[in-house]
Amino acid sequence: MQAYAQQNIYINQVGYQKHQIKKVLTGYLASSFDVINVQTGGIAYSGSFSLRAENDVCSGMILYEGDFTPLNVEGNYLIRVHSSINSGITSYTFNIADAVYTDVIEKANKALFLQRCGMEIEAKYAGQFARHICHTEDCYYHPNCEQTGTKSMTGGWHDAGDYGKYTAPGSVTIGILYASYELNKDKWQSDEWGIPESGNGVPDVLDEIRYELNWLFKMQRTDGAVHEKVHTKDYVQFIMPSEGEVPQFIYEVSSTATADFAAIMAKSWRIFESIDNAFAEECLRAAILAYGYLDEHPDIFPEGGFKNPADTKAGGYSDGYDKDERIWAAAEMYLSTGKKKYLSDFMELNRIFKSQFSEPGWINPAALGFYSLLLANDNKLKGIQDALKKGLHKYCQQHIDVAKNEGFGIGMSADDYTWGSNGTVLFKAMNLVMANLVLADKASGELAARHLDYILGLNPNKVCYVTGVGTNRILHLHHAPTVSDLNVEPIPGIMTGGPNKYRNDEALQNVFDENTPPACCFLDNEESYSSNENTIYTNAALQFVATYFND
Repeated sequence: MQAYAQQNIYINQVGYQKHQIKKVLTGYLASSFDVINVQTGGIAYSGSFSLRAENDVCSGMILYEGDFTPLNVEGNYLIRVHSSINSGITSYTFNIADAVYTDVIEKANKALFLQRCGMEIEAKYAGQFARHICHTEDCYYHPNCEQTGTKSMTGGWHDAGDYGKYTAPGSVTIGILYASYELNKDKWQSDEWGIPESGNGVPDVLDEIRYELNWLFKMQRTDGAVHEKVHTKDYVQFIMPSEGEVPQFIYEVSSTATADFAAIMAKSWRIFESIDNAFAEECLRAAILAYGYLDEHPDIFPEGGFKNPADTKAGGYSDGYDKDERIWAAAEMYLSTGKKKYLSDFMELNRIFKSQFSEPGWINPAALGFYSLLLANDNKLKGIQDALKKGLHKYCQQHIDVAKNEGFGIGMSADDYTWGSNGTVLFKAMNLVMANLVLADKASGELAARHLDYILGLNPNKVCYVTGVGTNRILHLHHAPTVSDLNVEPIPGIMTGGPNKYRNDEALQNVFDENTPPACCFLDNEESYSSNENTIYTNAALQFVATYFND
């Protein structure tokens, strides 16, 4: 019984801001708890538990909740639980501090650098995670392209646990980082990340983004259309990126990739205009060219959206709907040019979306355009901004209502626990953060912070889903460099995919079945690619949310 009890105390293992709401959960009936200062051994706070959920739909658990929000003294703590079952069981340790997420953010920032392709990752920047230059060979045009031959496609970021590079995920990653940069510009000014560009007078987040933008330029054809991805035909095994010499291919152009490209290049003009005007103008020219191609091809292309051809198994990111990408592009093009044509395009597309928000991931980046419009200082947009505020309020209220009845207090339903569910948790948190900011909605801000608590340990699996932080953290990430290097732990600062009720890999199927609660379908196992693999865009969401709440 003791072992069972100890396995059922849930806490944010990284910690809490001093003035943040602070919760602890148990999966068994407990009467009270003490918060113990680890350094002194003294009791810093005492509280009681109350029933939070019976037979929670997402976790299948009975949960009891304790609140220690009044404790705002900086320090390192653990929680001792008292119950008739087994009194004295303790939680993992955690911190309370003003800038408690600094370590998470710094590790996540460096993790993005460590996803770079096409350059040597030197030890002076990467320490034990140094590696040789990779993927310098020219790529072949896949037969589904309209041209033949080869082209140099070095640069950019590896998207996930393998070595594919994609226009849509890369663009969305930048879009999320740009949104965070606009919300928290003072927090993104560091020029000391320890990357090759550090010390050049430009915030390192923008240097990192520029590395990806320089690759994205290579994805555009001379007529403006943009290729979907660069990838091998099949997934590579767990090898270092410099090994294997497996040929990579450039795949056909798509309307989703072209629209994502237009959006992010248009916004890049605004971000870089005062930093490097020549580069900013290059971005805007590319955006205008891409948008012009979209104008000439108003229907989705290829027909039905991009899908992997028959000879390709690796990394599909299939998307059969492009209006969400097009509305993002229209928003960013208007804000960068001021031309009525783009505002008119946005308004026409918004007849479909009706200013309603959804999670801003690669499959539906419309909210990124909505963010840009909400933050714009433009009197012509007042009516649009008012409508977007209503849509955002509706979205957040729905999630606040869901969270009231969800065992771990987050806005996730059972159907949300699909491939990449941790990204869904933080994409939802991004919308909640925007409501906290633009609507002065305190409840949305509190719920967004609870979503971050979930990622950092306050979840049914009692695991910190970010490598290198927390006590019970991810150790066996499905990430080729991590599996194939000689380091004991993964590259730190990487968030894993999260529970997946559909169990899309054999590792999950061997342990769980259709009766397993959806939020519990997770394995820290390198073979579980559908629950334990990373992506750059979900990591960007971690950077966004943690940065907002830090300090």
